[in-house]
Amino acid sequence: MAIPFQFGHLADGENFINRQEEANRLSRNFQSGVNTLIISPRRWGKSSLVSRVVKQLRTNSNLRVVTIDLFSVRSEQQFLSLFAREVIKATSTKWEEWGENVRKFIGSAVPKIAFGNQPGAEVELELSWADKKINPLEIYDLPEVIAKKKKLKVVICIDEFQNIGHFADPTGIQKQMRSVWQKHQHASYCLYGSKKHFLTHVFTHQSMPFYRFGDLMYLPKIEISHWLKFIPAQFKKMVKKFL
Repeated sequence: MAIPFQFGHLADGENFINRQEEANRLSRNFQSGVNTLIISPRRWGKSSLVSRVVKQLRTNSNLRVVTIDLFSVRSEQQFLSLFAREVIKATSTKWEEWGENVRKFIGSAVPKIAFGNQPGAEVELELSWADKKINPLEIYDLPEVIAKKKKLKVVICIDEFQNIGHFADPTGIQKQMRSVWQKHQHASYCLYGSKKHFLTHVFTHQSMPFYRFGDLMYLPKIEISHWLKFIPAQFKKMVKKFL
């Protein structure tokens, strides 16, 4: 039997419940270049909220949104490579531009375009550094450099931000990020994750680099009244499919 609810992945379309106030606030922040920090318990819909707003803003050709998931990232070098790759891809109009843009904006990186073996497989961008060293400040500044050059607004959304805690010297890395990102006028950042207590400390403790970095959003529970409308409606749709 079909299940009338989504579990374990992003809620979208008719499965996205309410959150209109939060979606409007986040959309305004993205379009206005306001940094955003989202805090809530696990499984309360942070990723679904960001995903919904990103989809709604795709029609804005002057706004490019970069989405990065740190779930499986365990080192600064891995993060920097992922960060650079996703920024290049999101700010290019087609994959044929990837190599040129890497050479133009990241002089120290060597691009490689990888094609899948199966028909219809996605084209992927891989980056390597000839001297084995990545300049963190150059990579953290990349969204602003490209945005200014191409006359764009760029938003960087980083999910599972708490995984930076697994890196060597996580506070030092956050200091580097903050020192660069706080100067950006054409790029803004949305940071969120699934570890409420860790992120609350990172975003609200005066001694931490990201203290007062942006608009702090505490995501509340979805009100029961919205569930009371949603749940019966989903069961009705399921029943109709079998009639």
